[in-house]
Amino acid sequence: MRKINPKIDLVFKKKLVTVNLNSKEREYYESEKKVMRDREAVMQTAIENAVDYTKIEIAKGLKADGIPYNIISKNTGLTIEQIEKL
Repeated sequence: MRKINPKIDLVFKKKLVTVNLNSKEREYYESEKKVMRDREAVMQTAIENAVDYTKIEIAKGLKADGIPYNIISKNTGLTIEQIEKL
């Protein structure tokens, strides 16, 4: 017996569930999916902002300690111009 990719199987099962919904249930299901996607986007943005903030704080500390900008840039991913502005 051939194995089914678990990701494909999950997508298939989700589609199968929606086929059996009436229009009101489908509308509710779709609105809940949108809420979940929006929450995921908010969480991803928050994580990205936290990473950026951490990089900036590390760069400030390294700059204050006299570490060369090219080393700070290499280790934080910030540009030389961004480091100069800190």
